[in-house]
Amino acid sequence: MENLGAFKDPRKRQAHRHLRHPLGCAETNAYLLDFAAGNIVRIDAKTKNVTILPDPTPDSRPRRGRVDHEGRLWFAEYQGNAHSACSTQGERISEWKVPTPWSG
Repeated sequence: MENLGAFKDPRKRQAHRHLRHPLGCAETNAYLLDFAAGNIVRIDAKTKNVTILPDPTPDSRPRRGRVDHEGRLWFAEYQGNAHSACSTQGERISEWKVPTPWSG
């Protein structure tokens, strides 16, 4: 393990200390879902470059992510009432609201 320090939330422009739900690596990158806000953090394992992708819905509280066989990161937006996919190559997030709000 290596401490890469605190990341800055791009919306609030301050250090973020509450990143949770680390995912395993997909190819060479690691992903973190920022449950305390609404960001996806990608860490390149080779260069250690950090990319912070804001979710389309602010403070969506992303969690329970998985990387599929095509390299897309899928996750639920706990507070955003949606599910999303993050293109691991294109660095963009697509979001789908659930048809019945807050349904189980």
